[in-house]
Amino acid sequence: MALSFSATAATHTVCAVDCDFTAIQTAHDTAQNGDVIDVQGTLTESNILLSKRLTITSSLASPPIVQAHPEPNLGSNRVFYLFPNAEISMENLIIRHGHSDSQNGGGIFNNGKLTLKNLSLQANSAASGGAVVQRNAVASLNVIGVTFSGNTALAYGGGIYVDAGSVTVRDSTFANNAAWVGGGFYNADLAASGRELVMVNSTFSKNTAPNGGGGLFNDGASVQLLSSTFSGNSLRAIQNNGGLFSVRSSILANSETAGGAADVDCAVFNGAGISDQGNNLVESPGSCTFSHSGPRDQSQLNVDPRLVVLADNGGYGWTHALLAGSPAIDRGDSGESVDQNGMIRPQFASDDVGAVEREDASVPWTSDDTFGDSLTPAGYWGGWIGETRTISFAPFVSNRLESVITDSGVYELFSLSLIH
Repeated sequence: MALSFSATAATHTVCAVDCDFTAIQTAHDTAQNGDVIDVQGTLTESNILLSKRLTITSSLASPPIVQAHPEPNLGSNRVFYLFPNAEISMENLIIRHGHSDSQNGGGIFNNGKLTLKNLSLQANSAASGGAVVQRNAVASLNVIGVTFSGNTALAYGGGIYVDAGSVTVRDSTFANNAAWVGGGFYNADLAASGRELVMVNSTFSKNTAPNGGGGLFNDGASVQLLSSTFSGNSLRAIQNNGGLFSVRSSILANSETAGGAADVDCAVFNGAGISDQGNNLVESPGSCTFSHSGPRDQSQLNVDPRLVVLADNGGYGWTHALLAGSPAIDRGDSGESVDQNGMIRPQFASDDVGAVEREDASVPWTSDDTFGDSLTPAGYWGGWIGETRTISFAPFVSNRLESVITDSGVYELFSLSLIH
C-alpha cells in the first residue's frame, strides 16, 4: 500500500552536526503526522520507536547509514520498532547491524503500516526475522526495490519473518541471508487467517537454511510467486509445508546441499503441493509436481536456465542475467510491463522467465548529415555472442570487427568507421 503525505509537510534534517537534530528518535518525537525526516549522514542509533505517519528518507545521492552499532553482531537491540498506529515510508537508506539473540526483527519490527523502497538491510541478526519481522494481523508490509543481504536469524527467516498481516514484495533481492529455516524468507499463518504473500520480479541468491527453504519457506499461508529467480540457495529454493503456493513464470535452479553438492530446487511436505501456473523453468523439481494445463505454456523441467552470476545489471539490487541461448528467453508470461531492473517486457517476442528480461542489445544507428561523418550515438555497439542483430547504416559508413572484449564470454565489441 502506497502512503501519501501532505504537500505542506515539514522536513527535519538529522545528522551528527549542523542539522535540525542529531537523532532520528528526537526528530520523530518532534515531528507532526505527514512530516519528513531527512537523514544526512551515518547515524548510530538503536530501538528507534515509531508511532506517527512519517517518511524517513535522505536527500543525499548516496544512501546514508542508520546502524544500531558500528560493527555487526555486537549491539544489543534492533534498529527500528513500529507501533500499530505507525504509518512509515522508508526510502534511500542503509539499515544495518541491528542485533539481539533474544528479540525478533534485527533491523525492523513492524506492527504498523510500513513501506520500504529503494534501500538496503544489511548484516542484521535476531532470533527470527534477521532483517524484518511482522507478527500483527493489522500490520502491512510493502517492499519495493529493497536488497536484503547478509542478515541472519537463529530460527526462522534470515531476511524476513512474517506470520500475520499482509505482505507484498516487488523488484527486490535476497542474497546471502541465513536462518535455521527459511534463509531468505519465512512465511507463515499462525492464526489460519488466510493471509497471503505476493512476490513479484524478485531474486533469491545464495541464501541458506540447513532445515529447508533456503530461499523461501512457507508454512500454512498462501503464496503467489511471479516472475522471480531463485539460484544457488541451500537447502532448496522453495519449500511448502502447507498452504496454497502458486508459481508462474519463475526460475528455480542451482540449489545446493550444505556441502555444496547439487540439491533439488523444490520440496513439499505435510500433504502440501505447488500450483503450477505455467511458464516456469525448474532445474530439479524434487517432490514438487509441475503439471500446468491451461492458456499458458507448459513449465520446463530438468533444464539448466543458463544464468550469469549475481551482478549489478542496472536495477537497485543485483540480479542474475540470462546467458545467450538460455531456455528462459521468450518462454515467460509475467503480465508485467517491466522486469526487476525496470527494463521493458518483453524485449523480443515474449517475456523471459524469471526476474530479469534479457536486453535487446541492438542500437539504431543513423547518419547526422549527407556525408555521414558523424554518428548518433557515436562509439561502439555491444552485442551478445551467438546472436544475430541487424543494424542499418547511412551511406558512406562501414562497420567492422575491430576488437573483442570478454566479460565472462558474453560480449563482443564492434567499432564503426567512416568511408570518405
